[in-house]
Amino acid sequence: MEYGALGANVRFVVTSFRRGRVKDLFELFEQRGACENWIKELKNNLKADWLSCERFVANVYRLVCDGLAYALVHVFRTDVLKGTDLAQATVETLRWKLFKVGALVKETVRRIWFYFSSGWPFRSLFIQGYKNLCFDTS
Repeated sequence: MEYGALGANVRFVVTSFRRGRVKDLFELFEQRGACENWIKELKNNLKADWLSCERFVANVYRLVCDGLAYALVHVFRTDVLKGTDLAQATVETLRWKLFKVGALVKETVRRIWFYFSSGWPFRSLFIQGYKNLCFDTS
């Protein structure tokens, strides 16, 4: 049983393990559930289950690229978005709020300018993430 702000939460774990403390077994299954959530996020949000090529090597390459993309998003989330509302966000939330954004891009000799809409609701989050990316604030 677990007691929280909403009261009692009864949970059952059915296992074939014959030894071990209940607390240790419960923590093991919680970690397994976290891993399954990461796999679900990789499959559903980065489309890692879309392996439509006929050749095995092409599908492996595609899967490795998806895995690297997930690792980059994870580092971005934990390092760049540290201290923001999106530090624990899912990949899908990051895509909708930060990555899939319309902007006008102008390139000059020395700079690349990004012009975002003034009505973009996540502008402050983007600026905070940009500051974390460009400057060492630790």
